[in-house]
Amino acid sequence: MLTTKTKPSVWSPEERRAFTLPGKMTVSECADKYRVLDRRSSSEFGPWRTSRVPWLRKIMDSFGNPKVREIDVIKPTQAAVTEAIINMIMYAVLCDPGPSGLMEPRDDDFKYMVVNRLKPMVENCEEMKKHIASEHDLGYEGFNFDNMPLYFMGSNSSAASSGKPIKNMFYDEIKDFPPFAGKESNPLDRGKDRISTYRDRKIVRVSSLQLASDLILPYHALSNQQLYYMPCFHCGEFRTWKWVHLICPPKMRNPDEIRREIGAIHYKCEVCGAKIEVWQKEEHVAKGIWVPKGQKIQPGGEITGEAVVSERHSGFGFNALILPWEGSSWNELMAEWFEANTPQGKIYGKLMNFKNSRMSEVWEDEIEPIKAEALPARRGDFSRGTVPDGCLMLTASADYHKNEQGVRQIYYEVKGFGLDGRDWLIDSGVVTDWKKHDDAIWGSPFPWSNTEGPNKDRPRLGVVLEFIDSGFEIDEICMQCRKRPRQMIPTRGATSDQISPLKANDLDKATERRLKNPQIYKGMIQITVDTQYFKDEIARKLGGESGVGTIFYAEVPDYYFKQLLNERRSKKYDQHGRPHRIWVPKYQDAPCHCLDTAVLSTAAGYYKGVQNWRMEDSEIIMPGTYKKIRWSDVQREKREQR
Repeated sequence: MLTTKTKPSVWSPEERRAFTLPGKMTVSECADKYRVLDRRSSSEFGPWRTSRVPWLRKIMDSFGNPKVREIDVIKPTQAAVTEAIINMIMYAVLCDPGPSGLMEPRDDDFKYMVVNRLKPMVENCEEMKKHIASEHDLGYEGFNFDNMPLYFMGSNSSAASSGKPIKNMFYDEIKDFPPFAGKESNPLDRGKDRISTYRDRKIVRVSSLQLASDLILPYHALSNQQLYYMPCFHCGEFRTWKWVHLICPPKMRNPDEIRREIGAIHYKCEVCGAKIEVWQKEEHVAKGIWVPKGQKIQPGGEITGEAVVSERHSGFGFNALILPWEGSSWNELMAEWFEANTPQGKIYGKLMNFKNSRMSEVWEDEIEPIKAEALPARRGDFSRGTVPDGCLMLTASADYHKNEQGVRQIYYEVKGFGLDGRDWLIDSGVVTDWKKHDDAIWGSPFPWSNTEGPNKDRPRLGVVLEFIDSGFEIDEICMQCRKRPRQMIPTRGATSDQISPLKANDLDKATERRLKNPQIYKGMIQITVDTQYFKDEIARKLGGESGVGTIFYAEVPDYYFKQLLNERRSKKYDQHGRPHRIWVPKYQDAPCHCLDTAVLSTAAGYYKGVQNWRMEDSEIIMPGTYKKIRWSDVQREKREQR
């Protein structure tokens, strides 16, 4: 029998390995196959399991997606996202090599990363060890693999990234980066310049939050801003988990008691109200799906709509409610919340730390909060739909929108005004069509609550003006306003500072939409409302003594008070360090429809000049409409000529 002798290869093992094509796998598959966690840096050491942290799967796999160029992650602390960066570095070495850089806030930070995270990653993986010749390749300034270099940089050094062409750039804990390094720009922009020569470049930015000036926020705002939606096993609806729906028993407020009573804390589905127990938490999180901004997820998990930004710039954000660790259990989070909200906790910064590290929210100084318990005392002695003594004029407002179930809703309210800055909430409610809205506001004048004395022969009061928010379906809003010219006026909120609280705009302009429907907008105005100004005015009236300022009808529902207080006044700083007071939601997706109607009804009163009403010699002086936004005779003639 003839045998053939195999010729010895002319290539060395190292050369043959260099010629071997990298395997086709995702970052999560690569980590599950090769990554081993070391006991020096992990409480759950051993083989890496992406199933333990399912929210990281898409974040990691985005690094291997050829369509993605930038990845921004806003996270709570101890969320394993730094481990995800290490998995991406491993993937780069094994499957997609190219010069890479890792930037930490300070030099001491990347030294810790080298000793406790990156070296164990190489030493515990046989495939990674094949790409280093000796331990000298694993230095403090960088790792020298046989197929790519990995550079380590501190954000406070302007020379750290100079002269280094880089394909993949990783930034960890950006909140601690300085805005400038020496005479150069911020480290993020500086590092971005180093990767411009690579067509398949990648940028990964990761950080928890601290202040509104954090460097990651403007980058994340340009991304597709994906949120992690989890299903409710009772109703099938997908929702993000919010802190307001984490429920604690009413009589349980002691942090030690909360930590002891395992299972006492549960999550309440915001759609069906069903309980999600703590033992069901991991199962719900495992079924979660990332959904970009602009898209919606259906009960079956189908994502519909069109994303505002493509996946080329992928952004992710989540909070500590989904974390599986014992230190992030719902009982622990609730106990920390009550500890942080004590006077001592606020003094020592525990509340700020909780919002940053647990809620993944920016810390903002709250100014003069309105106490919710003081609002029920403002209920008056008049019934809904009746006018109290002292009221001289009625205005109305409406907020038209579509709720989460796709049902169109119209929140409305009627407000009365008197002398000395007094006003009354006469009526409020929610309807589903414009006919019911017209019946509630314009159907018939409102009777007096006290029909004796001077009110006996006085005529009923009717609404003189209604402001309607036109942010949703402006064509439909303008059709409704056209039915009652100068009595119903569309409005929009101001997007920037304006000199006066109200500003008139001509809707009869040649935009593409209005060219198709010229009759809808012909001769119509739209009022731009400075919502910050009128929210301050509402807060001033609610913060005064009971019986002064705003009084509500006796049957006003509790949800009205809750929505009225769903925003808070905070202090923010601009790029020059100057403080500004603005109103922001207390939590994500907080419903504020009643606050919006209160703003518009107050603005309608301002439009009619209630701020100038006064008493002189027993005679009430009531100047007319706000003069600064009256249309001139020339403008009126032009409208009539059209």
